[in-house]
Amino acid sequence: MIILTHIGNQYPKYIDDCLSQIRINNPDIDVVLICNKKCSIPESVLSKNNIEKYYIEDLPNKKLLSYTQDNYDCDIDYGGGKYWSVTKARLFYLYEFTKKHEIDKYYYFENDILLYESIE
Repeated sequence: MIILTHIGNQYPKYIDDCLSQIRINNPDIDVVLICNKKCSIPESVLSKNNIEKYYIEDLPNKKLLSYTQDNYDCDIDYGGGKYWSVTKARLFYLYEFTKKHEIDKYYYFENDILLYESIE
């Protein structure tokens, strides 16, 4: 399984290339994109690449994430905002998703990575 995350309402076009490249080299592996409900990801991109979408808002426990955001402020101004908060949030969302679905083996990639090999 490959898991990707995207936080925010805007959909960067480069994710299309990431998803397509994953699917070209890994046609049979499960791929999940965890994102916000308001994100404008085109359904055609997901269906064309056989990507399952899962919403951040449906994750069960966000208390630990809230606690760390409230108590550990280490942000830098990079990329238009709270770089470390968003980076940290991705890891908490990944943890909550894999815990909820009892997934213990997976690959996690950032959305600007192009995969040129099979992971199997």
